[in-house]
Amino acid sequence: MADHPFSSGPYKIESYQRERQLVLVRNRYWDPRTDPVRHDYFDRFVVEMGPSQVEQTNRMLADNGNDRYAVQVNPVAPELISKVLGDKSLSNRELAGYLDYVRYLNINTRRVTDLDTRRAINYAMDKAGFLQAEGGSPIGDVASTIQSPTTIGFEKYDAYPTPGNHGDVAKAKKLLKGAKPKLVLAFPNTAAGQKEATKVQQSLARAGFEIVLKPIDQDNYLTILGRRDNPYDIYVSAWASDWPSGSTIIPPLFDGTAIAATGNNSRTYLDAKPVNDRIRQIAKEPAAKGAADWMKLDQQIMTDYAPLVPLYYEKNLSLYGSRVHGILQGGAPRYYDAWVTQ
Repeated sequence: MADHPFSSGPYKIESYQRERQLVLVRNRYWDPRTDPVRHDYFDRFVVEMGPSQVEQTNRMLADNGNDRYAVQVNPVAPELISKVLGDKSLSNRELAGYLDYVRYLNINTRRVTDLDTRRAINYAMDKAGFLQAEGGSPIGDVASTIQSPTTIGFEKYDAYPTPGNHGDVAKAKKLLKGAKPKLVLAFPNTAAGQKEATKVQQSLARAGFEIVLKPIDQDNYLTILGRRDNPYDIYVSAWASDWPSGSTIIPPLFDGTAIAATGNNSRTYLDAKPVNDRIRQIAKEPAAKGAADWMKLDQQIMTDYAPLVPLYYEKNLSLYGSRVHGILQGGAPRYYDAWVTQ
């Protein structure tokens, strides 16, 4: 997709320069009678790639020229959140609310095979500190479940509660029984990735873990993690539902029968027969019954296998230009009813 993006519906691709620009124009073959949800209100879309979160935020704050018709794709830069929230004049240009994403510290269960070690990682992790380093409450809430609050049937539970969500070092050390496991932490070699890796390293080191940091080129990060034989023990990533059902979260992340040599959505490589069998059973249920059962399986996976640490439920805080209207926040920013004024 990065080399050959695809577009359908009211717009087609006019031009594309990888990591620089994508231009979409009206598709004359699109028939609105067959697609009542989407619209072709705009003549063209220009997607600009490359500006950092700080650059995007500052451009939205300035609201000059073509940026008056722009939408910030990345969230507000953490260092500018207080400035944005402190400026009441921006309130009618803010998008805020839960996204469908949950951020995790994944544990490669093919390499970290000891269950107590995985549970110790859950207890040792300072989730509140990690979230604060990312930008605090405007960008997320501390997580304890695999599924997001935007998922139908969501119920809150915490298999590894800690005081203030800052970790429980004593419980982690008790599970480790004096061991000091050496773990390799992979992270994308970006400023944000380095900050996340440092926070994970500091959290786990308190319980006696020795964390070796291994930076990976950002463009190859998920590709490498998607290899069954990847040589890393822990790493941060996120997942979002395709629609608000556990059926688009639990099976792609935890169906061990779907694990292949490459291209895996699973980041934990958990392959547990009880989980695999239960996935098959719930998939056959009516959606209303399945919603509750996906949540029960969510809790069973965390309690019995501890294959990851839920870090935080992601929220959006982004800005758009003063000439843009009709954008909605609902699990993700929704642009299909958006329009602009001259």
